[in-house]
Amino acid sequence: MSELPSTPVGLPGPQARLFEPGQRLGWTFRDRWQVYRSYALPEPVSEEVPEERYLAVEEASAMFTANRNNPLVLFIAGLAVFFLLLSLLNANVVLGLVAAFFAVVPAGLLARFALDRASTRRALAEAEARVAANNERRWQQWQTLKSAHEAAEKKRLARLNDWGAVRVPPGTRRLEVFGGNLQGWESLLTVFGASTLAERPMTLVDLSREQVGLELARFADAMGHRVDVQTLPDELDRTTLLDGLTTQKILDVLVESMYGDEPRASRAERIMDDRILTSVCHALGENVTLGRIGAALRALMGQTHGTEALTRDERNRITDELFTDEWRRQAYSAISRIESYLHPLERLGSAPREPASGHLTCFALQGGGSNVRSELITDLLVQSLTHRLAAAATTDDPLPVLVVAGADELARRHLERLSDICERRDVQLVLLFRHLRDTARQVIGGGLVALMRLGNHEEAGRGAEYVGRHHKFVLSQLTKSLGGSETYTVAESDGRGVFFQESAGWSRAPTVFGAYTAHRSKGGGTSRNWSTTRQHAEATSRTEQQGVSRVHEFTVEPTALQNLPDLALLLITPGTPARLQSVECNPAIVTLPRVSMDPHPDEPPPAPDGAPPPSASPPPRFDPHAHPGPEPPPWAPGRRFSPPPPEPPGPGD
Repeated sequence: MSELPSTPVGLPGPQARLFEPGQRLGWTFRDRWQVYRSYALPEPVSEEVPEERYLAVEEASAMFTANRNNPLVLFIAGLAVFFLLLSLLNANVVLGLVAAFFAVVPAGLLARFALDRASTRRALAEAEARVAANNERRWQQWQTLKSAHEAAEKKRLARLNDWGAVRVPPGTRRLEVFGGNLQGWESLLTVFGASTLAERPMTLVDLSREQVGLELARFADAMGHRVDVQTLPDELDRTTLLDGLTTQKILDVLVESMYGDEPRASRAERIMDDRILTSVCHALGENVTLGRIGAALRALMGQTHGTEALTRDERNRITDELFTDEWRRQAYSAISRIESYLHPLERLGSAPREPASGHLTCFALQGGGSNVRSELITDLLVQSLTHRLAAAATTDDPLPVLVVAGADELARRHLERLSDICERRDVQLVLLFRHLRDTARQVIGGGLVALMRLGNHEEAGRGAEYVGRHHKFVLSQLTKSLGGSETYTVAESDGRGVFFQESAGWSRAPTVFGAYTAHRSKGGGTSRNWSTTRQHAEATSRTEQQGVSRVHEFTVEPTALQNLPDLALLLITPGTPARLQSVECNPAIVTLPRVSMDPHPDEPPPAPDGAPPPSASPPPRFDPHAHPGPEPPPWAPGRRFSPPPPEPPGPGD
């Protein structure tokens, strides 16, 4: 087990929150002003003075004006003036009384109509003042309630968080993460692993060769968790990889690991290898290690060098009694192949060590280029973990969560077998793939899926295909046509005619003298006519058409997956339709203000006491630093009070 760098006991307050219970993949941001609830009661509409008041004023004014200009009234007033002048000239009292009578009658009538007009105007003014006061009172009450509601909403929103945790859905047994880079993996493992360690143990198989789980190990060690980090192959002699496995299980692990990349390997070869190893382990007795198995295989091949791990009796029994010379000669190639495979692994578990007891156990491949030893250890890791989980006894204690970072290196059949064992044993399995191809392409969809940045366009297309498509209607055709015609016709005609008529005749009429009467007429004339006809016709036509068509497009475009930030992922929760969540897995988010370790509530919190229910319309935005309400506008009959809405607050307010 490698020693972690010395870290102080405990983490700073914000970072220690990473270890709060509840499996989290990261956080999602939601502007708290989006859940602001506008005041639901409508603005009061101003009352209006009854129309009868205005009609009464108009009628009284009309009556006064009509009687003031009435000819009869003017005539009576004239008579009064006439009699008054006569009474003054003649000093006649009777004429004065008559003049006074004629003066009082029109004056009384006009005074009556003037009083009616004044009383109706006064009643209208009182009604207007009363209605204006009522409107002002109701508007002030509404504004007071609205201001109180806005103040309560400000207090409520001040208690809300901007960042809400995105948790792994309960009952999730398998989580698959595709894409991303090493920095994104490190952040994701820190956030997910810290929240997991708060509830149950965790085993991390780091095949990335860059120790992406080192930050998680440091944080866990600082929080007092038992951490066991085994760096392979440097610490191969101190690893606990095969601890707890019986001899037969170890043989099964070795045989399966040798044929990890050959799913169609000859069954006869595998049976031959299993027979050789079983016979050798039976000859070695109870003390079976990979080093002693390798020494026994070299002894079978007739070598003396490298057999120091065997006693003389064991060496003699293996070379003389285990197989015949002819059988060994025929199986020499198989024995040599098995020995070559085990040779890099003979140090495995040979050094004295303490029993594995880490709350976080990490098997990490060392950096550098890929080599044969690393490939052998990779297959051996998966096979040993599969058999250890299969042989684990059922207890009340939860089994560790198994995380494989760099699952691209594993064969499909090994992954499927490991997944089956984890599902049967109720072990949560988390697989991190750098690419969406080969094995990853074949196993995607076995559980909850998360997509990080997929830079390659083909892999991004596969990710978008997995997310799925949806139907929508888009504008597909837009046609505009403009046409016109104009016709102008002119027609002229001219004609002239001349006629002459002459007639002559005689007639005989009986007269006394027997005379004859003759007559002759002559006439003629000239006629002329002309005409001009003009016709003008103009027509304009315009046509606009647009058509929409139903398309089947990606829910998430491949370019969106290619341009995801390094520390972001897209979580796809199965369902009809699937639910998509954008998640930020940066551990530094926990140090920001307004960060919750719980998810955002699906529904807004209940309204404060006395507040009206939320409205269905989009909430208006207001300025929290503005005056509680504007001054009411001057009242006018029939006018609706519509004070301008306050300005919205900014996110930093």
